[in-house]
Amino acid sequence: MHDSGVPWWHADVWAQGRQLSIAGTPVELPDETRPTRVRVNQSDNGLRVWVDGRLAAQEPGRHEADFACDGDILASSVTSHLEDEAIRWLAPAERHAWIWGGAGPLELWVAVRGSANVRAGEAQIAVTSPPDAYTLGHLASADGAGEIAITAQRTGAHVTDLFVVATR
Repeated sequence: MHDSGVPWWHADVWAQGRQLSIAGTPVELPDETRPTRVRVNQSDNGLRVWVDGRLAAQEPGRHEADFACDGDILASSVTSHLEDEAIRWLAPAERHAWIWGGAGPLELWVAVRGSANVRAGEAQIAVTSPPDAYTLGHLASADGAGEIAITAQRTGAHVTDLFVVATR
């Protein structure tokens, strides 16, 4: 599901031609006579494009999921998604947030060691793990969220592997 209010997205595109343009960024295709798979990721680090599994382009900043080809776009899918694999140590009562910006439903998963409250818009859950292991928290929000926030509780928390997707 693609929520246009969310700045983070992933796309899979099958194109046949000489060049594919992604939000104005040109990407050369290796063989105009056969379909080529192009994977695109828009994250906080900018736009990254892979052609047949090889990194083909990187552009800083935010880009729209806008595709054009000098040949044909045979198939495409775009999904709003945010992924953060960093391990963050949050002291008791410390908060970390990620921009989401979508008004549509979303689901998120996050690994927590310690205890933390996870909030996406009005939806929230408390996640507590055993002292020596991570626990996977799951949260769904029917109304979207301006941001996703995690606040450590009295024991503090290690937080990692955040994964958020827009849903229907």
